[in-house]
Amino acid sequence: MPALALLITMTLTGDHPLTGRRPAQALDPVPQTDLIRASVAGMPGLLDDLNSNTRNRPADLRPHLDHARH
Repeated sequence: MPALALLITMTLTGDHPLTGRRPAQALDPVPQTDLIRASVAGMPGLLDDLNSNTRNRPADLRPHLDHARH
């Protein structure tokens, strides 16, 4: 589940719950190596579908690109 590492990291970055405790109080940070591995693992599937799904691709690629810069 590579996407889970990205989703947890985005959740911790925002750290704003709808209700209850802040995510940072409930979740441990994802190790950097796992985050990189998840970003790289998700890229082939996104790129394979790039020509047929151009409407959503920028939004889908953003978490991968944001974490690749850090």
